[in-house]
Amino acid sequence: MTKTSLPIWFLAIISSISPFGVAIMAPLIPSLSASLDRPVTDLQFLVSAYVLGLALTQPLVGMASDYFGHRRVLLTGFAFFVLASVGLTLSADFWSLVTFRFLQATGAGVGTVIARGIISHQMTPALALKAFATLTAVMGLTPIVAPIIAGYVVIVSTAHMVFALLILLGLLIFLGSWYLIPTSDDGHERRSLRDYVRGYRQLLQSRVFWSFTLGFGCLQGIFFALLACAALLFEQQFAIGVDQFSVIWSALAGVYITGSTLLSRFSTFGTFNTQRYCVALLSMTCIAAPVAVGLMGLTLMTLLVPLGLLMFFSGLLTPGTMLGAVNAVPNQSAGAAGLSSAGGMTLAAVFTYLGSRAYDTNPEWVIGVVAIAGLGFAMSWWSAQLMLRSKREYIG
Repeated sequence: MTKTSLPIWFLAIISSISPFGVAIMAPLIPSLSASLDRPVTDLQFLVSAYVLGLALTQPLVGMASDYFGHRRVLLTGFAFFVLASVGLTLSADFWSLVTFRFLQATGAGVGTVIARGIISHQMTPALALKAFATLTAVMGLTPIVAPIIAGYVVIVSTAHMVFALLILLGLLIFLGSWYLIPTSDDGHERRSLRDYVRGYRQLLQSRVFWSFTLGFGCLQGIFFALLACAALLFEQQFAIGVDQFSVIWSALAGVYITGSTLLSRFSTFGTFNTQRYCVALLSMTCIAAPVAVGLMGLTLMTLLVPLGLLMFFSGLLTPGTMLGAVNAVPNQSAGAAGLSSAGGMTLAAVFTYLGSRAYDTNPEWVIGVVAIAGLGFAMSWWSAQLMLRSKREYIG
């Protein structure tokens, strides 16, 4: 296996569209809550519908890309993304928005699966880990870019104009796929339906695969638990408006990128010993954060300090967790990429719901949901490593 012929930066971009579509909602929640006269608990459906769309379609993308080729699947997916974004821009009622968010995600999800599949299939584990670290770093940019763009547009215009910008973004990705992926990519690895069923059965029966997939979902849950309620939390608890919130949110994402960048630059951060220390420190942070809030109350310090640490450790640990999932079963990287992404994002959606419910009940409970997500990752990671070490293997 060698370096993929497709530019890593392009794989990183198409992989980031799914989380970009999620993160862009954070500054829109207060505006849409007011304009649609809906509580924040209802608005989380705009996030959950998107994640559900990813979860239902991504397991099929690996199979489709094998049969039809990466180029055709990407072009079809992002054409669908553009059409759904047009529908969002023109929608005026809540349930229409929910429907088009679901449809938008079915198109966006192709990028994540194909990027992970290409890297896992065409690169050595060492190079793949660094490539996944690059993907993680670029994905970490989405919480910076998306809220800043969305927050500014909401201030000068309306939330629906943010959806209009997604039309342009989808068109750019469509053109990039058209010119960067050769027409000769026609699905030369076609397999029978029986082979696909056998492969998915192996994945479903793999405890290592599910441990890494659950770990990935819990890591995403640290961020997703705050997604639907973060803007309101900062506004109502600390009198911080959308513009200032975007700066804070961006700073947290910058810490996340720092972690993944260190992993991509220095191989020592990808070793088992370093990773286990990071898992231990993440666990300690998750235990200490609710205790601090219980003793001192919900303040900027008791909220931002643990969040900053968790974002840093997430940046360091996400690439290895992604690689572990797609490499858990030999010769099933395409299917594993789709199923792991879908499973992880579904769990992340659960944390979105739990975070919004916790906020409605007591804002201090949100940090507890974040802590549960982090501890869930630690348990999943150690479960996977113990199984792998019993076979004298190590992934991530």
